[in-house]
Amino acid sequence: MRRLVFALICALLVAAAYANSLASPLHFDDFHSIQDNIWLKSFEHLGAYFTDVRVFSPLAENRAYRPILLIGLAFSHAIGGGAMWGYHLITLLLHALGAYVVGRLTVRLLVSAGHEERSAIV
Repeated sequence: MRRLVFALICALLVAAAYANSLASPLHFDDFHSIQDNIWLKSFEHLGAYFTDVRVFSPLAENRAYRPILLIGLAFSHAIGGGAMWGYHLITLLLHALGAYVVGRLTVRLLVSAGHEERSAIV
């Protein structure tokens, strides 16, 4: 129960810290890879994300094979209806998940190396 409360407090602090970023505008490569990318507007093109680099960007010089990113961007578009908060929210959640995974992996590696697992949160 204490871990759950701790996790909720952490989530609330992160939400408070990043709440103003959800309305931030596009920058750098977001214009061609998100705003001008018609392939992200629907999940109907999901298969093409894995087979065609042209779906990454309308600009030929910026095309890349990044199907997982495209799935995330399409999901963000679906969540937010194309509004910027959808893209920023999904990115924030994925970063939080990545931090959690790295933390858990670090604990496992330290325990397997002979260190004792302990926590201030019981």
